[in-house]
Amino acid sequence: MQTPTFELHPFRGLNTVEEDAALTVRSKERTYTELRKAENVCITETGRVDMRQGMAVATNSPYRHLWQHPASGRVYGTLGTEWVLIDSTDWSHTVLAGTDSADWAYHCDVNGFAVVSVPSGLWLHDGTSARRLSLDRPGAPMPTVEAGGSLAAGRYGVAVAWLRGAKESPCSLIEWADVPEASLLRVTLPMAFDPTLTGARIYVTAQNSGALRRYADVPINQAEIAIPHVDQQTGMEPPFPLMQPMPAGRFIQHWRGRLLTAGIRTLHFSQPLAHHIHNARTDFVQFPQRITFMIGVDGGVWVGQQDHVVFLAGPEPDQWVIQRKAAQRPVPDSAVLLDSDVAGEVAGQAGCALWLAANGYVLGTPDG
Repeated sequence: MQTPTFELHPFRGLNTVEEDAALTVRSKERTYTELRKAENVCITETGRVDMRQGMAVATNSPYRHLWQHPASGRVYGTLGTEWVLIDSTDWSHTVLAGTDSADWAYHCDVNGFAVVSVPSGLWLHDGTSARRLSLDRPGAPMPTVEAGGSLAAGRYGVAVAWLRGAKESPCSLIEWADVPEASLLRVTLPMAFDPTLTGARIYVTAQNSGALRRYADVPINQAEIAIPHVDQQTGMEPPFPLMQPMPAGRFIQHWRGRLLTAGIRTLHFSQPLAHHIHNARTDFVQFPQRITFMIGVDGGVWVGQQDHVVFLAGPEPDQWVIQRKAAQRPVPDSAVLLDSDVAGEVAGQAGCALWLAANGYVLGTPDG
């Protein structure tokens, strides 16, 4: 018995809704076939099928965590444990920094600069060179008492902060010294291991006082400084007392003048306009489940959890209200900040969050 044959062309496209019997239509007016699945082919306007062009190897370098800076167009990534700048024309690279580990790396734009978060910390590339974003908190200085000064008898405290240009690190712990009449303090500065540091800022208390005041700035290669006299009225207080360098996280974003990073279950945020400084006592939000994504929008921050989504509503962290949203389980690492030109009216003027969930793509609006 001869097997019947029939013409399948033209193909009209994909149909994943109708039953199998409805995929082929034959009549005097029209004849077409709709496909359930089409892999590695292109369907033309006339309904013909062309094989897709095969893929070609662009480079043998095993780059990971690729990201393109939205303003400059530079391409960044990791190669082994190195953070690299990639030339996409020939896929060569320039090593920016060596990191202890690059198991994960997340990028963001901070005031036109590229910032990457890796397990060993935060790094910044300004277009010319790369350096650590954060400044380590220095160790405590070592004050010793000597004769020959004009300090009044009493107890004095000394602390130090590192400088990189105008950027100041968190202040060190205070070291105290009991000073007899007509003496001076000779302060030995802690060791500095960051080659990008430019100086150190010395803070000292007044006689029998606990309030630090700025005393002097010294070059980073200066090992000690003498304090023969303290003016109780001059000098500003340290801007970052009892604070820490901003921690890294698996997710990172610049939001309303702050840097946000998220670890396993904790979201950290920096001090305003001081992206390298973090108050470990107050600058965090703890979540009950693992964080699967983090996207900041105009009215707050969307945070993915294992089986739901949370919106931190408010313009500032101290005004955040945690709102649990009735959303399906989000796919980890699937969220992006969608530009308002792409999202349309639902995003307003500032863009919105987009992530993939069990029920498809979901938009997180700026107002939650």
